[in-house]
Amino acid sequence: MPSSSLQSNPPRRAYLGDIHLSLTPAEMDRLVVRIDRSSVWGNPFRAGTQWDPVLKRSCYVTKQTTVNLYENLLRQRLRGTPGPILGRTNEEGKRWSHNISQGGQSVAEREAEASLWIGRLEALAEKYLACWCRPGELCHGDAIITLYHELPRFTEAIRQRQLNRAAKERARARKEH
Repeated sequence: MPSSSLQSNPPRRAYLGDIHLSLTPAEMDRLVVRIDRSSVWGNPFRAGTQWDPVLKRSCYVTKQTTVNLYENLLRQRLRGTPGPILGRTNEEGKRWSHNISQGGQSVAEREAEASLWIGRLEALAEKYLACWCRPGELCHGDAIITLYHELPRFTEAIRQRQLNRAAKERARARKEH
């Protein structure tokens, strides 16, 4: 999909509680993508008191932190990079993290997963991202929209890594012969 059409038809947020009132069932099927926790786009991070593996104690996690963690998780998926998802900071100024790792995957597997996520993000053009967050509330859907606008950068990075790996493999093959 050309980047110009990506930028001119971005996804938009919608409240899952009332979107059905303004769209027909056919429009719902065609235009609405659920991004709540029941979907692939759901935010696995929850606000509230949780165990912090870095601080080794319970701490309160704000909704802002969960959105930051989710954005970092999606960035890692789109880049095809493994590792812990680091949040910004909690109220006490401490670094908060959550370990969702892609450990054990090869570079090619991570790149394939990144391509899958890039395709999923591209498919959100012209869609309503429906979540239970009320209009005006902080929502992980905003992070999805932010990353949607950065898609050209992610696709170029993956393409460049694949080209570099292919060049290294060709050079290695030449050395062996």
